[in-house]
Amino acid sequence: MTPFRPWTLIFLVLPAPGLVWVAVCERNHNAINGSRVELSCDLDVPFTKTELDTMSWIKAPRQILSLGMYKVTEDERISIVPPTLLKKRGFNLLIYPVTKADNGVYRCSIAIGGDTQSKTYRLNVLLPPRITKAPGSILKVVEGDALQVSCFAEGNPPPVVTWLMEVAKGGIQILPLRFTEDGFELVRNVLKGLSVDFVEMNGYLQISQINRQMSGTLACQAVNGVEPKAVRKMRLDIRFPPEIQVANSLIKQSLGGDTVLQCQVNANPMGIVLWTFGKAKTPINASSCSILTNKAVKYCVVDSRQKHEERWPSVISKLHILRLTEEDFGDYTCGMTTMMGKHEASTTLERYVAESEQSMRLFNDPFFNLPLQTTTTMPILDHQYNLDSSKDSLYGYSHFWEKKKPLITKVLYVDATSAATQIMPAISIILAVQYILER
Repeated sequence: MTPFRPWTLIFLVLPAPGLVWVAVCERNHNAINGSRVELSCDLDVPFTKTELDTMSWIKAPRQILSLGMYKVTEDERISIVPPTLLKKRGFNLLIYPVTKADNGVYRCSIAIGGDTQSKTYRLNVLLPPRITKAPGSILKVVEGDALQVSCFAEGNPPPVVTWLMEVAKGGIQILPLRFTEDGFELVRNVLKGLSVDFVEMNGYLQISQINRQMSGTLACQAVNGVEPKAVRKMRLDIRFPPEIQVANSLIKQSLGGDTVLQCQVNANPMGIVLWTFGKAKTPINASSCSILTNKAVKYCVVDSRQKHEERWPSVISKLHILRLTEEDFGDYTCGMTTMMGKHEASTTLERYVAESEQSMRLFNDPFFNLPLQTTTTMPILDHQYNLDSSKDSLYGYSHFWEKKKPLITKVLYVDATSAATQIMPAISIILAVQYILER
């Protein structure tokens, strides 16, 4: 209940002829809509029973509510409390429940000896705020565009309209700002924290440039000191094209093994993740790993919606590739196309070769393939080489060795590593025998 305002001196003219109102004081009486109101009429003057019959309640300008001990109005919400119940000289006017239509000036009066004694009240019915106009439940905005919204409310006294933005969900902070118990903060504080230009005035809000960090709930709130406050919430749906990031740009796996390629997609609206293979970007027909029943299936995929603190749609897609063959190595592309645009990112899958397997390549390479031994003579290498120096010269073999040493190192796929150092003596013997035989 708000405090009374200072009394106001007024002059009123009684509707009945021959009676003149004296100067009286007007009292302000505030009441919340729907509550019980009782206006007292305690007259500190003696009066007779006949004079009591002239006592009345009137609502300005000329609506008679009661006369003497009897109620005149047919409004069932209004009743008279007689003096016998009050145990005093007077009677009170009771209104329950009070409504907005009851606003106005009320007078209780009695005619005594040609003069009129009275009390006057100005009844002010307080109404909680009510939002009369606001945006719809969903606001779809393209990232980078401006946003203009308006919210209007009514009530008594006139409410103040402010805009709020959600900064926390379930007590978990989703924007680096302080927040109240309900997880909302004044939009002006949020936009200042995000360094975004805006205008907010009398329920009007304009944001110069929308970005995805503002995705979430926007609220219009009207407050006038009368509970409950009015709140209208709407979801701010920020649209933007897909953005894809792969977990690894390069993955190595052994022949015959299994592997998993992963990408994360941020997009609104969210589309379907499509995996392709090779430069031709051939679509991969992958079933869901959760319903995988055929053991011969080559690919399966798992798409999981992220339920973290992000305020926009995010999906992680995992492509499982089973029982790798030589044909499976190459470039795999994760892509998505929506009404907002398209994006893709690639991962290269290479065959992994262990160090011991790399060393064995020395004897599998065509350069070192020896023919089957059908005689007792020393086998000769498939590839013969011409030497620049004389065959009879010791310098010839040395030159031959130094010239072929880099080639052998390259075949080993190592650069003078310990493995190469251990194998080099055996190679030297083979080349020496070849050098002698060529003589």
